[in-house]
Amino acid sequence: MNKKPVIHSLLAARPSALRRPPRPSERPADAAGPASGHLRLVRDEGGHGESARRPEDPSGAATEPPIDPADAVQRASAALAGIHALVMDVLDRIGAGPRPRRRSPREICEIQALMDRAVRDVCRIVDISEIGGRRLFDGYFRIELPSATGGPPRRASIRSMRPEDLGPDAGRSLASLVTGGRFSLLVASIEDASAILQHVAGQIVMERRQLSALSAVPGARDAADDDVARENAAAAMNAQLDLDFAALSSHVTPGAALAAQLAHPGAGRDSDPPPPLTLRRS
Repeated sequence: MNKKPVIHSLLAARPSALRRPPRPSERPADAAGPASGHLRLVRDEGGHGESARRPEDPSGAATEPPIDPADAVQRASAALAGIHALVMDVLDRIGAGPRPRRRSPREICEIQALMDRAVRDVCRIVDISEIGGRRLFDGYFRIELPSATGGPPRRASIRSMRPEDLGPDAGRSLASLVTGGRFSLLVASIEDASAILQHVAGQIVMERRQLSALSAVPGARDAADDDVARENAAAAMNAQLDLDFAALSSHVTPGAALAAQLAHPGAGRDSDPPPPLTLRRS
């Protein structure tokens, strides 16, 4: 009988929210043995972030909500696709038009506004990307799926997707590109910003490749790149019909629509759109 996969450990939590370590009598007989049918979300060393405390039953034992591993991988992949789309849309805007050329102050302000909006939406995607009440991208974690044949478990690392954690280093992070940051377009050059964005895009691609390695486990839905691309394109085109990007850019891409739909779930004709950006001109 196939057991329903469940989360076996906390993704991330404050020290006060962590439950006590299991006693020797409570540990599995062979932690590295045959597949147990469980999805393990393991916090790596150096992890940080917050997670809701798991409910406990009257006996005091921690309970864990069941979760489909295919759903966990698909949610994480969709969120990464949205973040990647946001970054690539800014890169496309920076690289648009003949080069080399000098951009006008108005164009610089428009690109900076797009950059600020993209970083805010990355934060929103991070905040809503949860599995069983635990944030996927607010720390450094590893998804671990036991092998069905008794071999070594399949693992995929999930790093923090917070803007301050993406980039070559803390000083040249995605967060440093926003207005007021040391690498904003009003302070640094287009080339500096482009180099940081390209590095960030590469980091996200690496995370997506690691997650794709888990999509072929028994019971998981097929998440081949072509299938994911088709699903994302369809979702993006549907989202584009419902979202107003007039204040953001005159050129709306499917990637921008998909990312905004992930960042603003429920936004559309039946709800109030996010407030437009206001560009101040001196």
